[in-house]
Amino acid sequence: MDIKAIKKTEDLAKLVLSEQRFNKLAQNFSEILKYINLLSNARVDNFEDNYIASGLKNVGVKDSVQKEYSLTGGQATANSVKEKNGYIVVPRVIKG
Repeated sequence: MDIKAIKKTEDLAKLVLSEQRFNKLAQNFSEILKYINLLSNARVDNFEDNYIASGLKNVGVKDSVQKEYSLTGGQATANSVKEKNGYIVVPRVIKG
């Protein structure tokens, strides 16, 4: 992974990394990308598609609100840097 991409990731995540930590992160990213490339090139021609490994069908949990774990709007935005109309405002990451 090139230095420019890691710097951009550092900026987007609002991190301030020491040079030593930055270099270690670059090394880790490179190792992860090598592994992903290895997986991308793996031959899987002889395998059938298997979308549900467990064999279970229509397994789900009914959605329900548990009030004891819910936050009010004020609690949810209390620690945010910027808030507008009850929503947390964050810097734009995607151009457009």
